[in-house]
Amino acid sequence: MIFDDFPALVVVLPLMSAFLVPFIGYFNKKLIPYYVALVALITFIISLFNLNTVLQTGIITYTMGGWVPPYGIEYRIDYL
Repeated sequence: MIFDDFPALVVVLPLMSAFLVPFIGYFNKKLIPYYVALVALITFIISLFNLNTVLQTGIITYTMGGWVPPYGIEYRIDYL
């Protein structure tokens, strides 16, 4: 389910969206602030879903790359 990947999307979505800014600016520079605001809004909404999950179930642990720690990357989201 897509909700399982929300912890990673908070990091990956702005990072991947940043690569499109030069291309959007090449065609129309006036669209860049709207695009950035849209990506920030979507990231904020996803982080609210993550906060709701943390408040209901506790700490979220997300393992990236298919490797378990200490060899892989573990992304944890807690109350802070």
